[in-house]
Amino acid sequence: MAETSPPAGPFKIAPHISWRRVEEESVLLNVDTGEYYSLDPTASSIWERIERGDKTAKIVKDIAKEYGKPETRVEKDAQEFLNDLLSEKLIQPAD
Repeated sequence: MAETSPPAGPFKIAPHISWRRVEEESVLLNVDTGEYYSLDPTASSIWERIERGDKTAKIVKDIAKEYGKPETRVEKDAQEFLNDLLSEKLIQPAD
């Protein structure tokens, strides 16, 4: 099955998700299912930008600059991560 790109955003955190930053990582809890998720520092940076309402293009640009990585690489990784977040119903398109 071909992977589809998520919309350009912005996204918002789903209402059934509770989360906290713990040092450089983030811990997410789906309060409906009791499932926990742990995000590494890069994923946590993306998560915080989602919470701010940033669009995908801005997230990619900011992360590439912050970590000194090519935007094309960051875009691919960010799209995969956003697809994962959408499929797990952790985020949803903003209204």
